[in-house]
Amino acid sequence: MKSWRGRGTHIEQIKMALLAPVPEVHLTSGLETQESEGRVAFGCDVPELLAKLQTMLSGDQMDVFIYASSRSLPVPAVTWRAIFLGHKLGINGSHPDGMKYRPKTAAGEKWNSYWEVGNLKLWRRGRGRGEAERRVPFRVGTYTSLLGI
Repeated sequence: MKSWRGRGTHIEQIKMALLAPVPEVHLTSGLETQESEGRVAFGCDVPELLAKLQTMLSGDQMDVFIYASSRSLPVPAVTWRAIFLGHKLGINGSHPDGMKYRPKTAAGEKWNSYWEVGNLKLWRRGRGRGEAERRVPFRVGTYTSLLGI
């Protein structure tokens, strides 16, 4: 992956990435799930899209940029990042592995499909360059989330 700097910003060239909203309560709870299980699964109702995406990736990994959908920000900003690991169809609305990979805060939620991520973390810039860590000001604005959560 190439990266370059310009006018005080750091830009990474990314082949393909997913932009998705997730309630913040599930993101913070998902960190605990990831720590114990190595991954976390979030629900959505677009199984066809996820299947196509997984096919396009052909086993490769893809970045996921996440904005906390329940935050009351004037303009949502991406503050979380993860690696897309794949998806699984729900069984009667539940993840095939039950709550094993689901955030505890998602108990009782029913979805058609689940997208799984690893390396979920708060996304900050400045790490390792001696700058103060700040949340990345990547604005969602008019971008369309593919997952429509």
